[in-house]
Amino acid sequence: MDHVELIIGAGLLAGAMNAVAGGGSFVTFPALVYAGVPPIVANASSTVALYPASLSGAWEYREYIRPFPNVPTYAMIGVTFFGGLLGAMLLLFTSPASFSDIIPWLLLVGSVAFAFGKQLGNLLR
Repeated sequence: MDHVELIIGAGLLAGAMNAVAGGGSFVTFPALVYAGVPPIVANASSTVALYPASLSGAWEYREYIRPFPNVPTYAMIGVTFFGGLLGAMLLLFTSPASFSDIIPWLLLVGSVAFAFGKQLGNLLR
């Protein structure tokens, strides 16, 4: 119970972040690991805990969501579903030591994507 305030604060901040723009896991995951939760459990717990904020944010901004040109919505849903399934399977079969080794790199890639995503997308086009 030493870290209850930290986890509550991180959860509130991350929920607000996810409802507005996303990225709440960048707050909750490190807070849970700092509190002593094993990294794989912290990742899964963070994802499940932030799902309601993500869902409510998506619902609120639903009129601003536009499909990519020439890509059917069902195709995007399918890719999202199978990407999530693949990520879950990788998480289940990755050893805790390996996950602890790769998580800093995953966080770095995610940070770069958040910071420079629009510029990188324009560059790739």
